[in-house]
Amino acid sequence: SQAWLITWTGSLGTGDVFMSDQIKAGWGVVPLILAYRDASHLTWLKQQLTAAGLNANDTTKVSYFKTPMDSIWARDFGPLGIVETGAGASPKVAFVDFRYYHQRVLDDQIPTAMAKAWGINVYRPDMELEGGNFMNTSQGLCASSKGALWYNQQLSQSAIEQLYQDYLGCTQTLFPTPLQNEGTTHLDMFSKFADDTTMILGKYTVAQDASNAALLDANATLFAGATMPAGKTLKIIRIPMPSNSNRQVWRTYTNSLSLKGATQKVVIYPVFSDETTYQALAHAAYQQAFPGWTIKAVDSKAVIPWGGAVHCT
Repeated sequence: SQAWLITWTGSLGTGDVFMSDQIKAGWGVVPLILAYRDASHLTWLKQQLTAAGLNANDTTKVSYFKTPMDSIWARDFGPLGIVETGAGASPKVAFVDFRYYHQRVLDDQIPTAMAKAWGINVYRPDMELEGGNFMNTSQGLCASSKGALWYNQQLSQSAIEQLYQDYLGCTQTLFPTPLQNEGTTHLDMFSKFADDTTMILGKYTVAQDASNAALLDANATLFAGATMPAGKTLKIIRIPMPSNSNRQVWRTYTNSLSLKGATQKVVIYPVFSDETTYQALAHAAYQQAFPGWTIKAVDSKAVIPWGGAVHCT
């Protein structure tokens, strides 16, 4: 990773502790980019970092990008990084910027504004997609939940697969079924690639949620059938899903962020102080999936009712 982006839009009430805690968990692993609207917002952000015991003026650890913004969901509207290659040209970073929610026009323009500011190319496919509903390996295996199909009905599945191939280098795309009645339909609410051959995938007990237990088992079968490079198979590590509060608050341990810096490798994953039944098992699953990485938990109780946690923000 070269950097990570956070849009801390202003005071979030109890959510401020969550934002502060996740910044502390990843501080110094790779440089942080904090977006800000104006001078007063920038001052406020620096005050939050200072209160957390962090040096808000350490340019090796944090930089600031001025831009209008609507929300905290940087994963969903943020850029997908690609590496452009061409005959005789050195590889260079570029951005792919899918359409975000039409009512959040300020968020939707941020990746393109960043690309212009940094002098890199940006490509805007004619398709709606949130970053929480896309993931990939470096070998070209990609995934989006069926939500990507449902919200782009003007496009066939094969047309979406072609866009993923053209813009993101996907050689194979799987479309698992999203959690039943979970509003975002996002992939990161129940799964995560740990590396090219390892996936963490949620698992409910029948007593918790019988229909979603069966759905996630079916998704496990789908991923297990992925076409892999010769001699490779996709190892699927099942991780417990915490209680979803009668389908009103969709807690998940898979909504996590992996930051690989020059000298540190850290995974930050969400836990919930109001639901700890499976927390130890979840931590063990991360230790198995990310050997040699530092695993850090951040209490995400305050923000999960809004539909996301660490990976989303």
